Amino acid sequence: MADRPRSKLAAAMAAGREQGRRLTPGRPITDHVPTGGLADAELSLAEVEQAVAGGAPLWRREWAVTVARAAERAGRTAGDDALVARAVALQDALHEQDEREIGPIRESLRAQGFPADAFRAVLDACPTHERDPLVRRLLRVDRVPERVTDKPAGMVHYVASPLDAVLEICRWVGPDDVFCDVGSGLGLVTMLVALITGAEARGVEYDPAYHAWAEARAAELGIPRLRYVQGDARYADYTGVTVLYFYDTFRGTLLEELFVRLQPLAEAGPLRIISRGHSNPVLEAVPWLEVVSRGVAELLVMEAR
Repeated sequence: MADRPRSKLAAAMAAGREQGRRLTPGRPITDHVPTGGLADAELSLAEVEQAVAGGAPLWRREWAVTVARAAERAGRTAGDDALVARAVALQDALHEQDEREIGPIRESLRAQGFPADAFRAVLDACPTHERDPLVRRLLRVDRVPERVTDKPAGMVHYVASPLDAVLEICRWVGPDDVFCDVGSGLGLVTMLVALITGAEARGVEYDPAYHAWAEARAAELGIPRLRYVQGDARYADYTGVTVLYFYDTFRGTLLEELFVRLQPLAEAGPLRIISRGHSNPVLEAVPWLEVVSRGVAELLVMEAR
């Protein structure tokens, strides 16, 4: 690595640690980052065990479960059954702690029908640096099931949209809109949009395991105006949709193929497209779209000309 990129990376890592210290004053921030080796995984799990034993706060449990998942992957790759069992047991223990703390909040919201004002009150009462893990646990999309399909070339792996991006998306969605998340994963964005805006929200997801998880969570939580479709997004029915969201769903020709199919939808009525990630440059090159907002929460907002 050249000296300049290396120094920029080191500066970014130092800035990240400093930001963590400011967000969590008086709390220890580990400088250890697991790299995937077995010895490193063992060291990481020792830190996780300390977090579990000490009844760690949510932000540290989020770190701990991420490390435990990485250690589980390292153990599976190396065929180390003991390490895998230890990592899985720690993930279960962390999940139990989450449920003791967050389960009652979820049940209270569900009993009320998940009203938007009560949901926002829960968010407002939560420290900023814990809001993302809180929301994922409230909606029970913090544990990602195993895929049952291989990703076709051009499709990307599942990454949850950050809360700040979803809240910004909600500013562009009204109660009379029909919102669609293309590549909806476990249903996080669709559930939040339906809860916060009152709009009808749809999700299109390629992997059947992710699709089933989203449907089960929506039914379990009783969130209204949600609909999920499993299949290839290039061939889904987008009739009536007024707002589309992409978070790095496709790359290359798959995304280009989809936009060929979307043009008649734009000609039929108002259409707003919100994008985040590597799909942004592709959208900017679509001749029948124009940019209306750029950069807030790394989102690109476009509307049909």
